[in-house]
Formats: sequence, C-alpha cells, structure tokens
Amino acid sequence: MNHYPKFAWIFFFFTALLLSCNKKGPPPNVVVLFTDDQRANTIRAWGNEEIYTPNMDRLAEMGVSFTHAYVMGSHHGAVCAPSRAMLLAGKPYTHIPKAFIDRGQGEPDSTFPFTLFPEWLRAQGYTTFFTGKWHNNTSKMSQAFSSGENIFIGGMHWPKDGGHRRPQLWHFDTTNIYAPEDKWQAEEFSSAMYSNAALDFIREQDGKKPFCLYVAYTAPHDPREAPDEFRQLYDTAKIQLPPNFFPQHPFDNGHLHTRDEHLAPFPRTPGGVKSDIAAYYAMISEVDAEIGRVLDELEARDLLDNTIIVFAGDNGLAVGQHGLYGKQSVYEHSVGVPLIIAAPGIKGGRKAETLCYLYDVFPTLAGLLGVDAPESVEGKSLLPALQREDSRIREHVFFAHAREMRAVRTDDGWKLIQYFVKGKTHQQLYNLKEDPWETNNLANEPASQEKKEALSQLLIQSIGEYDDAFIQPHISLNQQRFNSPVEVAITQPFSTTELRYTLDDTEPNAQSPVFTTPFTLSESAIIKAAVFGEGRQISQTTSAEARISFHIKALSLLTPPSEKYPAKGALTLLDGMNGTTDASAGHWLGYEGEDFEAVVELTAEQPISEVGIRYLSHTGSWIFPPARLEVSFSNDGKKFGNSIEQTLAPLQGPEAPEAITWTMPVNGQNARFVKFKAENIGNCPDWHMGKGGKAWLFVDEVVIRAGNPPE
Repeated sequence: MNHYPKFAWIFFFFTALLLSCNKKGPPPNVVVLFTDDQRANTIRAWGNEEIYTPNMDRLAEMGVSFTHAYVMGSHHGAVCAPSRAMLLAGKPYTHIPKAFIDRGQGEPDSTFPFTLFPEWLRAQGYTTFFTGKWHNNTSKMSQAFSSGENIFIGGMHWPKDGGHRRPQLWHFDTTNIYAPEDKWQAEEFSSAMYSNAALDFIREQDGKKPFCLYVAYTAPHDPREAPDEFRQLYDTAKIQLPPNFFPQHPFDNGHLHTRDEHLAPFPRTPGGVKSDIAAYYAMISEVDAEIGRVLDELEARDLLDNTIIVFAGDNGLAVGQHGLYGKQSVYEHSVGVPLIIAAPGIKGGRKAETLCYLYDVFPTLAGLLGVDAPESVEGKSLLPALQREDSRIREHVFFAHAREMRAVRTDDGWKLIQYFVKGKTHQQLYNLKEDPWETNNLANEPASQEKKEALSQLLIQSIGEYDDAFIQPHISLNQQRFNSPVEVAITQPFSTTELRYTLDDTEPNAQSPVFTTPFTLSESAIIKAAVFGEGRQISQTTSAEARISFHIKALSLLTPPSEKYPAKGALTLLDGMNGTTDASAGHWLGYEGEDFEAVVELTAEQPISEVGIRYLSHTGSWIFPPARLEVSFSNDGKKFGNSIEQTLAPLQGPEAPEAITWTMPVNGQNARFVKFKAENIGNCPDWHMGKGGKAWLFVDEVVIRAGNPPE
C-alpha cells in the first residue's frame, strides 16, 4: 500500500503550522488609563474590601499588578504635573525642564530635548489619541497625538467653573495654544466625557494601523461630587478609620497649609475623615465604571487580545492619614500608586512586588513591542517582572517633595524620611514589613542606628544621582533691633556633611571656615555658605546679608500677612534673607487678595537715595506680581506725599517663577518716614486655572538707602 499521500499531508500540515507560528501578527494597540489622586490601596482586588472597583478588579485579573509602584515626587504641591510629565517622558522629574512640567498652556514653538511615549508610538506608525487632563506645557501635544477630544487643560475642575458635573473642556487644538476663549462647558460628568471621546475613537478604527489611546481621567480628584448612584454604595458608619489616623500632623513638614490641607477643618475628627473617605471611594467607583465602558468597547470589537493596557494613578492621597489630607508628603499613602499592566502573551492575575516608578512604563512599552526606547528615556523596563513576577527591577526607590522632604525605601521594607523645614531637621525611620501604616518611628531607637546611618548614606547618594537640590544650607539671622548685632546660625539637612562659609561675599571653598556653632556679627556682612562632602562642594551656595542699620528706628506692618505665610513678621522686610521662588520656604509675607502696606521710621530726618520692594511671581502657586507699587514720604508719620509709583502690566499668561526686586531712585528726598505699598491684583485672571479666585501677593524685602544719590 502506498502511504506517500498521507505522509505528504502530514508534512504540509506541520510546515503550515510552523509558518503560521512564526508569522508576525499586527502590532498590539496601546491603551493607557490614568486616574487622578488615586492612592494604591483603593482597589478591591488588592485587598480593600470596603471599596467597589469591579473594572479595576477585572484589569487585575487580566494583567500583572505592581503593588509597590510609586510616583517619585514633585518640586511643588501640584504633584500631578510632574507625575504626568514623568509618565509621558520616561524620566525623573529632576531631569525634565520645569517649563514643560508647569506650564499649563505653552508657547506653540516650545521645544524640549526628550520624546513622549505617544510621540514615539506615532513615529512607529501608530494613530495616537488623547482625552482628559493635560497638566503640562501644551507645546508637544500636536506632535504627540494625531487627534484628541474633550481635553482639560489645568489641575482640577473648580466648582465655580462647573466642577466634575459640568466641566470646562477644549477641543483638540493643532496649534497647541488652547486659548481660554476656546473652552466650552460640557453637560456630563467629567469621566463620562473622557470615556465618550475614547469610545468614539475606538469605533473609528478600521484595523489598518495600530492605535495608542491615552485617557487621563480627572477623578477621583476633588471636588468629591460623585453621582448619587455611586455615593449610595458607601455607608459612612461602616467605613474603617485608617490605623494611622491623627487629629493633626505631629510636626511641621513645611506643607501643613496647602489648599488640600484646608479641605477639612483642624483638628481632624474621626467622623469627618470617614465621611470624606466615603466620598473619595464614591469618586473611585464612578471612574471605575467609566473605565469599564472602555474595556467593554475594546472587548466588543475583539481588540482586547491584541491590546496592551496600562492602568495607573498619578499620585496618592492622605484623606486623614497622619493628620493630612493632600498628597504633599512622602508617606506611602501619598507616593504609592496603583499600576496594572495587561498585554498579549502575559499571564494575568499575578502580583509583582518589585519596586518601580511610573516613569518605568515608557521603557516597558518599548520592551513589550520589541523596539528600542528613545535615548532620552531613563526608566527601567518592567518586562522581566511581567514575565516572572518575582523579578527584582529596583533595589531601592527615592522620593522627594518640594524643598522640605526626601526619602529612600529599600526592597527589604526599610524607609527613611528626612525633613529640612526652615532650617530644622527631623527624621522618620520605618520598617514597612512590620509597620505598613508608618506609625512607629524608629529613628531614635538605639537598635536602629546602624540601619538609619546606612539609609542616610543611600539617601545622600540618591540625591546626587538624581541631580536633586535638597542638600542646601539654611542661614538664620536673628536681631533684636535694626541697629543691634546679628546672631548667625547655619544648618543643613545631614550631620555627616560639612558646612563652610565666608563673610566677605566670596564663594566658599574647601579651605573656608567650617561652621560649628552660632556666632555674632557686630558689623554688616554678606554671608555665603555651602555644603561639602569628601572635600568637594555638593550644594549650591546660599547667601544672606546681615544688616546693622543705624539709620532705621522701627518698621510696622499696616496690613498683617495671612496666617499661612507670616514669615518673621515685620523683620522679614529688612532681614537680608532674600526669598527664593520656593513660596513655602518661610521667607515671604503672603497676602491673599489683600494689599501689602508698611512704614519704616528712620532715626532722624535724612535724604533718601533709593527705595524698592521685592516681590514674587509664581502663577503656578496663584502668586502674581503687584498691580501697582508706590513709595511715599513723610516727616511726621501722618501726612505722606511726593509718591514714587509704577503700575505694572498684567501678565497675559503663565510665566516662569521669578523673585523680582523693583527699585527706583529718589534724588535726595528728605524724610523720616517711608511708606511702602504693593497693590494686589485681587482675583486670578481669566486665563489662569484659578480664574476668579483670590490672588496671592508675596513680599519679602523693602529697600531704603539713606544719603544723597551719587552725582
């Protein structure tokens, strides 16, 4: 019997099977679902049995959950801006220009030396689409996205502008300008508007090209106004109070008076916190439902099996933990974020405990696609952990918030937090495996000193690796009267590094005196200080002017500053410690919606040669230049005249933060009293995200030079 036809059939069958296995299929689509202010422990599938998140649970079953994912931090209170920039660029925020991070609306011709992940995918042949919150410079949007719809430019949906229920949005703007007059009022909840746009985009795809869909939801960020169907899911009485609930934070972390912290009264109460947690959970359940709509549409169009899905949150939130309400800290509740990645060929329903950052997502996408990431990307691919959940990607992670807080966490569960607030240090050391809620500070325990020292060195090393500016000297000047000697104290964050200083306005070097104890100056001097480690300067130079003013008798504030920003009161205006662009550093007098006015009394009537006022412009923090500056003179302190004044042109859009000293010559005007006035613009302008809200005015020095002007 001839078996040739049978063997031939078998041969052709296996050949065809082999060829079909080796045939490369179409590139996978990419969907990134990003929530706003959602902390890590708010997914039911991750162990929180109080919350309802069926679609996030569905994602956890589809993909790999990264249970130790983090946002690295922020240089200011709006953590979502650097967080989104890091996700997009695959870089730590310290290596991303602030002009990209902070500019809500950018110049259309702005260029930046890095590639965004949708920009990179578009270059790979993907159709890219964006909907939702954009909190960075807009100049790269049309470069990164083929199109978009229902776009929000800014930080949050303010209640006065319609909140989440009637959000103000933009259509996709190919010019990248997103002019204020082009926004429009939506009539559906914000999350629904973003999912609507996502569904329309998915339905338009014909399968000829792969697509990238980036949906950046604004929930669960406040205002917490979830629709009733989600609010009714939660009974406040059944909400558990977190184990780390405190009525107030035990010490000043430098950010106890941010906007977020004033969302609830002080001290915090158990009932108030539980009510706010219920409202927070309701917002998460609402955005979960909208995520479900996107997943359902992908499934209905048979796209799920060939789509990479990344689900993540931009940062965490305290909501009563440690006595805090916001995300302006480096506790686990604020730096920990949800991260789930589902991809073709990757087994779902698993948890990876490796430490990782949000900015590791970009190189992970590259790994999944088998394409090299751009050279600008600095993150680490999580592909090994997707393939084997016990893979170890990072041995430690570094956290930072503003100028005041830094931390390091190791993969064996130890965490050190270092605070440096207004020249004062504080440390917290936690064993997270035994104390996941961070309630038992071991920093002063004798048995923990070796661990603390090792982590301190690791933290200093990390600060250097990330080009972070945390290590800075702080110069304090104390003076009883304007003509009395000045006591000088210089502090630094770490005790293991050296402080060197000069008193002659020259730069400190390795041979300059080492500061050990406070000293007193009987003459005016310009002090410069820097931190040195292993014989080299490892910080920027800080300077302050110790002024002994024999011609000044008194200074009085006619308008008191806000309780949030009192600095050192009237002495702030003549202490020589110029404030930086860091509004929270304690050097600025802050006025919310009010004018600044002060009077300087001289020891005798004398000629004045120059006057001035130093103010801050930082629109990202709602701080604006004055509308008008005025200096007037008097011999009796009652009747002022001969004013020198200037009206400043209002800002037409966001500008880089800047501390500005306005000065004017006086030409020998005789006076004993000098009045300084800076008029607040009143309310934030229409182009600003806080439109209509009270504007801040920050002042930290007045200038008054006695004597005749030079000829």
